[in-house]
Amino acid sequence: MSLIEVTWQDIIQDSTWSGHDSVVCPLVRSIGWVAYEDKKVIKIGATMSQEGDISAILAIPKGCVISCRTIDF
Repeated sequence: MSLIEVTWQDIIQDSTWSGHDSVVCPLVRSIGWVAYEDKKVIKIGATMSQEGDISAILAIPKGCVISCRTIDF
């Protein structure tokens, strides 16, 4: 299993009357074990058991991904 860092653009909603200029999609970095990947999504988990089971899965649409890098350990 690979441990990776994913940099991705998150989605945000602002329900105030501030106008569109104040609403900016934040850049986020997440680190986790690759649980699944295809051409549309990458799923990473925060925790892996000794048996290799992964939990706390985060699914990130590939259209939001800026970059991925493998973390050597």
